[in-house]
Order: sequence, then structure tokens, then C-alpha cells
Amino acid sequence: MKFFRLTRNERIGLVGFVFIFIGILAVKCFDSDPVIKYYPASTDFNGASFNRDTLCEINRVIKNKKKVNFLKQKEVLISPFERFNPNNVDQEYWLKLGFSMKLAIRINKFIKKGLGVEGVKDLEVIYGMKPEWINAIRDSIIIPRKVIFLNTATRKEFQKINGIGEVISGRIIKFRDLLGGFYSSSQLYQVYGIDSLVVLKNIGLFKIQKPCEKINIQSSGLNMLTSHFYINKDQAKSVIKLRSVFGELDSSRLQNIFSANEWLKIKNYLEWKN
Repeated sequence: MKFFRLTRNERIGLVGFVFIFIGILAVKCFDSDPVIKYYPASTDFNGASFNRDTLCEINRVIKNKKKVNFLKQKEVLISPFERFNPNNVDQEYWLKLGFSMKLAIRINKFIKKGLGVEGVKDLEVIYGMKPEWINAIRDSIIIPRKVIFLNTATRKEFQKINGIGEVISGRIIKFRDLLGGFYSSSQLYQVYGIDSLVVLKNIGLFKIQKPCEKINIQSSGLNMLTSHFYINKDQAKSVIKLRSVFGELDSSRLQNIFSANEWLKIKNYLEWKN
């Protein structure tokens, strides 16, 4: 039994170890539920007590505020500094307005790929373009009204009109060549395959700057007369016959060759003695 007996120093050490162990347990017990004191600002204090649930809610609100502030820093500020035509600017200009590099490149490609934009609404279909950005530049965009000179316009110019593509623009020019030019924009209705609603919608854009070519009724031969779209072979022969009988022709004799509707068209392409 002497083997299990402790010396005096061993007993003192064992007692000390027990006290240390009890002290550690006590500290852990008190630290497991710490008391957190919160001192609100004078503007927030209303005499209410704050428990742990309240503190968690306060922390959540603070985190949300930080998140909102972070998002605000990401906001794009679009600020036009002058009135401009979007069809005449490059991507660098869109960058100066406040757009990101990617969106500036996308806008520029969208405009240059087509035949330009006719209004602010055309920009709304661009991927990444936000309504608030459209509103920011709406009052600064100015797009001059297009004018199409019928007797000199190219295919590309005709294609600037929505509803007139490559095929129809080619037919307009071919018809113009057959006539010797247009004398009225209403003649576009006679172009094969053209949408009459497109013509009606854009009739104010078409102008006659260069007059149509005219045929001298006193000296033109059969081939010259029949080459015109509005004159058939029988009518051309009648013109030559009348000319051989009466010499110089005037409008009263020429009207007898054509119907009233035909005369309204062809008279703009003929030169005669008054």
C-alpha cells in the first residue's frame, strides 16, 4: 500500500492542479454568454433596451447599408455635355458621355452596321442599354430630318428609308431611268412591289431637286418616243402623223392622242409649241 501513498509535495501539486482546473471551467462558463453593451447615438436613443436580437438586427442593417453604398459606387453616370447626332459620333464620344468601353463599342457598331438611327427609340434595342441612360441622353440627341432627292439619290440613300431594301431601291432607280427622272414623289406608288404605306409615311422626305428629262415633240423620232415608259408605239406613230400634217404641235393637239389620265403623266416629259 505504500506504493499508492503520496508525498507531501505531490499532495500540494495535486491540490494546485485541481484549483487551476476549476478556475479554467469557471472562466469558460462566464465567457460562453458575454454581455454586450451598446451605446446608441443621441439621435437614435429612445429609452428602449437592447438585447442580442436587437444587436443582430442592427448589424444586419449596417451590412445592408454598406452593400447599398457599394452598389452606388458601381452606378454609371451618363451626362451629355452638348446636343449631338448619334449617327456622326464614334465610340470615343460615347465614352466621354459616361458609357463603359464595352457598351460604347457596342453602340458604335450597332449604328455603323446599319444605316444610322432615326430616333432615340432605336437605341433601346442595344444589349446592355438601360432605360435611365436613354432618358439621360434623350433631350441631347438631335437627328436632322432626312431628305431624299428622287432624281439623284443612290441605292444606299433610298435604303435609309425603313421598308425600302436593296431590291426595291434598285427598282426605283430602274423606273427613274425609264422615265427620265421623276416629276413628283407620288410616282413612287408606281414602282413594282413597293409598299404604299411606306411611301405614304415618308412622302414628305422625297424632294425633286433636278428636273426630269423632256422629249422634244417636234424633232424626236419613233424610237425616241417609244423609249419612254409612258408612250406606246401607236401613240408615237400618232404624234409623228400629226406633226407631218400640222407641222408644229401644241398641247391641244397632243391631248387628242392620250387619255386624260395618260396626259397628266406624259405632259411633264414633253416639250411642244405653246
